[in-house]
Amino acid sequence: MLKLDRVLNQERLLRAMTGLNRQAFNELLSQFADTYERTVFNSLANRKRA
Repeated sequence: MLKLDRVLNQERLLRAMTGLNRQAFNELLSQFADTYERTVFNSLANRKRA
């Protein structure tokens, strides 16, 4: 089984697993991270407690 740190540290494996080069992967990662953080924040803010 491949480990995530190995894939992220080897350009060839990263491209094989994602189809993206390092720059494209990092750009996409930052967009996903921003969206994820907003989603989590909004879900916690809208949470109703009993």
